[in-house]
Amino acid sequence: MNKHAEKGLTGPTGATDSPGSILSPPALSRQVTGTALSAVLSVTLSVALSAALLSLVGCEGSSFDFGGGVGGSGLVWGPMGDEPSCDDLLVDQVCFDSSTAVVTVNGEPATIDDLEPGMVLAVEGELNNAGDAGTAAVVDYNSLLTGTIEFVGLDTLQVLGDTLLLDKESRLVGFALSEGKGLDVEVSGLVDAGGMIRVTRIARRPGVSTELTTAGTLRLLDVGAQTFRVRGLEIDYSSAIVSGAGGSPANGLLVRVTLAGAPSSGSAVATSIRLVEPLRDRLANQSVVLRGLVTSLQPDLKRLVLDRAHSVSIGKNTEFVGSRADELAVDQRLRVKGRITDSKAILALVVEKLPDALPYEISPAPLP
Repeated sequence: MNKHAEKGLTGPTGATDSPGSILSPPALSRQVTGTALSAVLSVTLSVALSAALLSLVGCEGSSFDFGGGVGGSGLVWGPMGDEPSCDDLLVDQVCFDSSTAVVTVNGEPATIDDLEPGMVLAVEGELNNAGDAGTAAVVDYNSLLTGTIEFVGLDTLQVLGDTLLLDKESRLVGFALSEGKGLDVEVSGLVDAGGMIRVTRIARRPGVSTELTTAGTLRLLDVGAQTFRVRGLEIDYSSAIVSGAGGSPANGLLVRVTLAGAPSSGSAVATSIRLVEPLRDRLANQSVVLRGLVTSLQPDLKRLVLDRAHSVSIGKNTEFVGSRADELAVDQRLRVKGRITDSKAILALVVEKLPDALPYEISPAPLP
């Protein structure tokens, strides 16, 4: 049995935090089946830990071959699962042995037991030839938001001004949706084309916490006004302590921002900012497996962006599973297998369309 499923987290109603339970939120509707191609991703790692968003340190390696050749070093990025077939760490259909992994949670040292299903993880490790099992060397989790629930709708929530969209696969942990307003929570999820967060996990934080954080891709930087945006929130960094990649904010960097207080009229003041280079800049010649939502797509279908963070190039040899290239559209759920080239571009070798998330349906609490 999956050791994370054994924890049996419950909320006030007694329901578990499994998808579709009373603790799981309502939803958005979004079918496609496809036989995922087997991947060969043999990774030899020499890992150093960095306390930052998606802080994974690459190592030597080069190729990525889905047809049976020898692979190179790389990572898997996606939500953590809890299927009974995997008795350790399951991320995007890959079952990892995590016994020797170095783990961080929001930049702090942690253990594998601190991770829960629904958290979006970045895992660096070694996979078998089938691409369905491996050994994790580094596991990193960073929440998208920590803050207070400001609004609760039928299938939406609002935290720090961000709109959260809920579906049948979302997990609410430690509270029921009807009592969510005013609670302090931590949010993990994927970002859609409109900048809204499709929740994979939202958990009530224990005790009383005043820390407010947001994380995502830095955009619309105004150096003169010393502001930038993360999704829809304008952030004033004029008095913030800035650390990390390059030491200065720049468009396209990943950021984790601690706020001085709750946003007002779509703006907030930062007290500290941690900057991280995009994966394509940090992991040249590494292999990648990414799961996410298409947030932009070039008309010529030669490039797409996942979760407003991962720019993916599509080549003439890219193979499509479950759909054709001309059927790509924004907000589709994809799994991309590829590699980061010498020119720091993510080149897709396989693009697999995943089934759309089902709408949430409130189900009765399980019998005692």
